[in-house]
Amino acid sequence: MGQLEEALAAYNRTIELEPAFEIAWDNKGVTLARLGRFEEALEAYEKVLVRSPKYTEAGQEKARFFLLLARKKKSLKLIVWPLKSGLIISKL
Repeated sequence: MGQLEEALAAYNRTIELEPAFEIAWDNKGVTLARLGRFEEALEAYEKVLVRSPKYTEAGQEKARFFLLLARKKKSLKLIVWPLKSGLIISKL
């Protein structure tokens, strides 16, 4: 298990013991994001914001990942569009 997975396990244990601990939820979000698990990171930030709506760091991170996910979806559309349109791509 790598360091990020170990950190995630530690945050999960902390949250089990103290579900209202916003910093653990925030750090879980950061760790999930570093693992590329953006949807789960968003869920963790949402847990922070439900408990503490003025927790600005979590709000900023949540907004950042919404942008990243939106860009990812737009990129996928741009990749799939030529295939759906019947265009032939000879070189990438």
